[in-house]
Amino acid sequence: MNTGEEAHNVQQRPFELPDWLKRTRPIEQARRPRLLTALAVFWIVSGGVTLTAGLTGLIGAQSYFATSAIKSVLSLIAGALLVELGLGAWNGWPWSRWATVAIHALSVPYLLLQPFSPLAMVSVVWAALVVWYMTRPYVSVYYRSGQRPANEEPPTPGSP
Repeated sequence: MNTGEEAHNVQQRPFELPDWLKRTRPIEQARRPRLLTALAVFWIVSGGVTLTAGLTGLIGAQSYFATSAIKSVLSLIAGALLVELGLGAWNGWPWSRWATVAIHALSVPYLLLQPFSPLAMVSVVWAALVVWYMTRPYVSVYYRSGQRPANEEPPTPGSP
């Protein structure tokens, strides 16, 4: 029989993080720029909305409307990309910076080929500003500060 005293003396093992999570940026290293935080939240929220719209469209698409099903699948892909970019910006994953630059830079020619509309022009300016911002030195430092060789252990608190 377990008494209350025996149960109280049992030491709990600390929670162990998975390896993939240990490789993310230590908090004490470079801080995330505020605008990047806002962009990350914007991308995650808009990605969630786009995923929801794509899922709703896919569920509601009828078999004889192939174009609506294709648009829904494209919305799902775009939503997943936006969520990935947002999570990458939030966590400082180095590959996500270049993915953000590439996706926004490649969207400009597509947007310029669309019939003229004020929304398309705003989107071109938005994409250009995102590419410009992601190449700023302080943003680059944030993304690079979490990199370390795979065989190097993270520094322990209080060690030189």
